[in-house]
Amino acid sequence: MKVYFVRHGESVDACNGLHQRPDSPLSENGVEQAKQLSKRLEMVGIDKIISSTLDRASQTAEIIAKKRRMEVGYSDLIVELRKPSVLVGTKRDAPETRKIKSFMKENFGDEIRHSDEENFIDFKKRLVKFNELLSKERSESILVVTHGYVIKFLFGLFLFDEKFDWEQALKLFGLLKIKTTGLTVFEKDGREWKLVTWNDIAHLAE
Repeated sequence: MKVYFVRHGESVDACNGLHQRPDSPLSENGVEQAKQLSKRLEMVGIDKIISSTLDRASQTAEIIAKKRRMEVGYSDLIVELRKPSVLVGTKRDAPETRKIKSFMKENFGDEIRHSDEENFIDFKKRLVKFNELLSKERSESILVVTHGYVIKFLFGLFLFDEKFDWEQALKLFGLLKIKTTGLTVFEKDGREWKLVTWNDIAHLAE
């Protein structure tokens, strides 16, 4: 089985330097990115498309699916890591924002929370569930349209399995970069995942 992970296209909120709202649509550039990626994938056989339910991901998935005349399946398991509601729609570089994010990072592996955000335990629980669903898939080729932290976290799960911990997660979050509509490909050989491609954005150079 081969899984093509795609980070959504650029959203209006991201373009304006804001923490993204769930219903923030793709920007004009984001729509164009999704179209370019769709063209890139024309010769790739895809049996199934699964998308995050957040608008920026679902809109990206629909652009790709429309070209292929396919239906999109949606899953809340692959929505982005949830930040505190107080951050949603705020400027990313605001002093209070940086303070809250610093607190979240320091306490990511603990039960201590700023407010209603997800911590490592929450995030791992739902992505383990998604990984279990993938392991039961009969499709040979799946396109998953999701978010940056989700793809990085799944990489950690594929690499370390249940031993994946919060310190490793934070290292991967900082180390790995994924551009909007970046294409990352994993192939499952028996029980083992193999990384084929990471953050391929050749389609954006066209």
